[in-house]
Amino acid sequence: MKLPYISKPAAFCLFVSVTASGCFVSNDNSTTTLTTASATTPTTTQETESTADATSDDTTTDTATTDVATTQGPTTDDPSATETDPTETDATGVTTSNPMCPEDAMCTPGEVQVGDPCGACGNQERQCTDECTWSDWSCNDGPDQCDIWVLDTELGEWDGMRAEANGGEFHRPTLPIRAAIDVNAKPLAYVFTDTTYHVLDLDSHTWVDSGERNELFPDLDGLELLAAYSVPDQENMVPMVESITVLTAGFALVYSLAVDEVQFEYQTTVPCCDQWAPEELRPDELKAQASWLSLEDYPWEHTAEEFCGMPLEGVLTRYGGVISEGKVHIQDSGYCHDFVEKHNFNEFEPMTLPGGPPSAEVVGGAFWHDRLYILREDIDK
Repeated sequence: MKLPYISKPAAFCLFVSVTASGCFVSNDNSTTTLTTASATTPTTTQETESTADATSDDTTTDTATTDVATTQGPTTDDPSATETDPTETDATGVTTSNPMCPEDAMCTPGEVQVGDPCGACGNQERQCTDECTWSDWSCNDGPDQCDIWVLDTELGEWDGMRAEANGGEFHRPTLPIRAAIDVNAKPLAYVFTDTTYHVLDLDSHTWVDSGERNELFPDLDGLELLAAYSVPDQENMVPMVESITVLTAGFALVYSLAVDEVQFEYQTTVPCCDQWAPEELRPDELKAQASWLSLEDYPWEHTAEEFCGMPLEGVLTRYGGVISEGKVHIQDSGYCHDFVEKHNFNEFEPMTLPGGPPSAEVVGGAFWHDRLYILREDIDK
């Protein structure tokens, strides 16, 4: 089936243009305690998870429900290594001076108790001291704690936020995020894992729907989703119909999205991505973590003649981005569709602005909806 707004199926580039000018496709109050302290023998460490009230002032006992998992530590034949050593290092590498707490101790040195949300993205936390008592609560907050980072180009900074649940935690992703797309005509984004989809309301930043990925993309059954992006409806010859491209190993599947019904319909499969060029600037599509397409002004002063060998005046106007192996790869999406830049993630100007994602390793998806959104891979952290 051929969409009236998709042309040249054999000329697929990463970012599919749906116009004739593109080269693309022819168409609660609870707390959680994390224990990382060592046990009372030199050969065993314990990890404990418990729940307690973050506002509790109890200084005598811990009535939390506890699950204990024991991990065998290193062993030694040295007779001098005894339980009476003056210091001992716990599983986090923290040296404690009193690993042998009394039976009625509040906690074990090294324990960290996580409480209520605080700040933009953080949670209240307290730690168990060497005296086997809890420290005061403090807010552990910062950009590295966020679920979503949104680029504010006017302020020159990122706005980090948590993605809250709406209608229960059921809609929040519990598996690693593999890709994301926006619905340009509505304040919605679709986020995909290996087996599920999740709908994010971009006004409230809440998860409002979810389901099995095969419900939307049955043709992807059994295939690895590497990246995805959307082309806005205003670029198409059919109003209120957007184009969605999903990359898998060796080829891409193109879908139409009827915005009013929010209904995906398979259109075609095209080869990808041997034609990506030049070799020194293109990403390895098999290792792509995230991609996005921006049809707004290209933010770098590169001319079409400089990068595409075309005697055209003006700078590149549209671009796509791919995050892969700690790099950001930039592709022209208006003229020749070649990759024109490659940068280390932490040296690429938008990523160096205050409040952004801490590293490429945490990225699971990205999309452009008036501005750039980047999502953490493990939202369910």
